[in-house]
Amino acid sequence: MNVFIPQAAELGGDMKGDGYQNGGTFVMDKGGKVLLKYIQENPADHVEPSDVLKALNISAEAAN
Repeated sequence: MNVFIPQAAELGGDMKGDGYQNGGTFVMDKGGKVLLKYIQENPADHVEPSDVLKALNISAEAAN
C-alpha cells in the first residue's frame, strides 16, 4: 500500500492505527434485524453486490 497517495489527494487522516484491520458490510432492516453480515478476510476482499441485492430482495435486473 502506498501511504503517500491519500496524503497527495488531501484526504486527511494521520495514516496511523492498525493497518491490518479489515472492514465489512452490514445490511439491516428498519427494525435493526441483520439481513447481511459480511466480514472481510483481507483488505482486497469485498461483498458481492448480488449478495447485497439478494439481502434486500432486489433483483439484479431491477437494479440496472
